[in-house]
Amino acid sequence: RNRRDCFLLLSRLFNGHFFFPRYSQTSDMTDIVPVITADGQISGNEQLKSLQDAIGDRQFSVLAVLGPQGSGKSTLLNDIFRTNFPVLDPIKAKNQTTKGIVATTVPAESKALLLLDVEGTDSRERGEKSKAFEKKVAIFSLQVADVLVVNTWFHDIGRAETSASALLRTIFEESLKIASGGDGWKTHLLIAVRDTEDDITEDDLHAAVLDDVNAAWSEVSKSGTSLSNLFEITVVGLPHYRYNKPAFDAKVDDLRKRLTQSDVSEAAFSKKVPADLPNHLWKVWDSVKGIADVSLPPQKELAAAYKCDEVYNEIYQKFLSDVKPWKTAGFVENFGRRALELMNSHLEKFDAETATFKTSAVTQRKKGELKQAMLCELQTIFVKIIPRIRAGAIQKFKQGLSRTFEDVDDFQELADREAKTQELFFIQKANQCVVPGAPWSYQSERMELQTSMQEYTDEKRTAITQIQRIHAQQQHAAASQPKMTNFNFSFGFNFQFGPGGY
Repeated sequence: RNRRDCFLLLSRLFNGHFFFPRYSQTSDMTDIVPVITADGQISGNEQLKSLQDAIGDRQFSVLAVLGPQGSGKSTLLNDIFRTNFPVLDPIKAKNQTTKGIVATTVPAESKALLLLDVEGTDSRERGEKSKAFEKKVAIFSLQVADVLVVNTWFHDIGRAETSASALLRTIFEESLKIASGGDGWKTHLLIAVRDTEDDITEDDLHAAVLDDVNAAWSEVSKSGTSLSNLFEITVVGLPHYRYNKPAFDAKVDDLRKRLTQSDVSEAAFSKKVPADLPNHLWKVWDSVKGIADVSLPPQKELAAAYKCDEVYNEIYQKFLSDVKPWKTAGFVENFGRRALELMNSHLEKFDAETATFKTSAVTQRKKGELKQAMLCELQTIFVKIIPRIRAGAIQKFKQGLSRTFEDVDDFQELADREAKTQELFFIQKANQCVVPGAPWSYQSERMELQTSMQEYTDEKRTAITQIQRIHAQQQHAAASQPKMTNFNFSFGFNFQFGPGGY
């Protein structure tokens, strides 16, 4: 057993996703206490009272974390609050860890925090009954928690049907029912986006997430009630735990400060949980567990949704790994054709692994989402390649005009010819980078190429014209100077002497 324990410890230390918490418990913390058991029963009074005893006479706020199974909810709580919620076992891998709802307490700045770790959505173990249980624990969390943390993946943003979108709809539907009954409390909804890309800004991430949130709200809100009346929404992007650990830790440190201070647990968000905590939790769960299991999709659709989500995630992660070298390459020859072949190979794999559900609308929708996600990723590479092609065409254009010209007309003729040649070169290379069928355009870069070549031509033609003008002026000046006359003096003496003397 000791050897096995050592193996588990080393596995969790060296594997980015599965780890033991770095912090030990403090005296202000309770052990992990089950609140709602795996079979849907609320714990006994003695266990719930241990939570109340840990809180004592202090004021307290309640925070619950929800999200897909295996998305790192327990890990996130452990990192933020230095707790020891159980996390995924590296041997059991994708099996459930949190079942039902478990809780512990931690100290905050001026009060205590009661943390609820909620069973993940899309549980394979629960099968067709998972949606009913997920709905009940989500409603329970909403009615008890001042702060709801919804854990979701970055690659799910913008997708029509995800675990997070279904979860939000459930939360929104219930919040509208509660509001109609006259309760005026407000919930702080913190959406933690996992595995964000390095190059996305906080503003862009916030806007993208709010688009999804507003879409979920519009599906359930028919009364004109404003989302901001019931929820205060915060979006936090968390870099990849394994591949960008320092950035992840920095974000977690910031989140810890925010969640243990008063700004997220002020009176506006308080559910006013009474001092008799066990009795209150009993009453809330008693009202929730009787909710009828209505509007649940057929078993086959549930199975298709689960299988497609699983295959989607696996294939998309493999696709991201395959295109990573292209992101750092200066130029990718025949990028469009190679990208299409790569994308089709992954789509074929998706078809093969979801063949059992090929006629399901869920399968076709997920395949479309996968294709769109891959195209979006490929487009980010495409928009980096095209400027490099343009730069290469400009360089070749300048090289073609690098010799000395004595006549401006000769230069202009060659410049026009070179401009056409390099524009054709650019178009040919750019076309090779477009994935067939993708609505990508390189016209703006083409226009920039034309402008750059024209500007260079104008500059060089002006220089040649000036040189010709100076040369002409020099010739004219030389022709205007007075000419020096060369005199050849010849003195000829012709003396003839006759017979008479001289």
